[in-house]
Amino acid sequence: MADSIANSICSGAVCITGDYRENNEDNYLEEKGGQLFLVADGMGGMSAGEKASEMCVQLVSQKLNELIDFSSALPEQVTAAIDKAVHHANAEIGMTGQSNPDFDKMGTTIALIVVVGQAAYIAGLGDSRVYSMRGPTFEQLTKDHSLAQSLGDSGVISQEEAATTPLRNQLDRFPGAADREIELKIRPCSRSD
Repeated sequence: MADSIANSICSGAVCITGDYRENNEDNYLEEKGGQLFLVADGMGGMSAGEKASEMCVQLVSQKLNELIDFSSALPEQVTAAIDKAVHHANAEIGMTGQSNPDFDKMGTTIALIVVVGQAAYIAGLGDSRVYSMRGPTFEQLTKDHSLAQSLGDSGVISQEEAATTPLRNQLDRFPGAADREIELKIRPCSRSD
C-alpha cells in the first residue's frame, strides 16, 4: 500500500444561490479523509437542477465507493471506476428526467477528484472546474464543455471572445444529456499542491 497524499490536502466549500435563483442547485461532497471530492452544479435553465446535482453527487460517490479500493487501486482500476460512476449517474439522471415530467431535461455539471496514493484523478463534465495551486501557480485543470469553448477550440472565435460570449453558459456535455465521454486527467500530487 502506497502512502497517500490525501492527508495533506486542505479543502473548503461554500454554496450560494447567486443573483437569479431563489434555491441553491449546488451539491458537494468530501469523503474518505480527502480522497474523494465532488462538486455538482444543477443547471438553472433546466428543470430540477437541484435534483440532478443531488442525484449526481449521491450516485457517483456511491459507485466510486463500491468500485475503488482507495488504499491500493491501480490507475486503470481508478479510471475505469470513474468512467463507470459518471456514466451510471448520467443514465439514472436521464431516466429520471424521462419518467417524470417535473424533471424533464434536468441536468447538472460535475467536477471530481479521486486521490489514490500519490496521484489525483481529475474529471469533469460541464463547466464546473477543478484548479490546482502549486506554490504561487494557480492552474485550471479541467476544460469547460460549452459551445463557446468548442467554438474557441475550433478557431471560429478567439479564446478571449469565448470567455465573454453568452454562449459560454450553453453546455454541450453534462450529466443528464446524451451519454458523452468524460474528460479525465491523472496528475501526480505533491505536498506543495
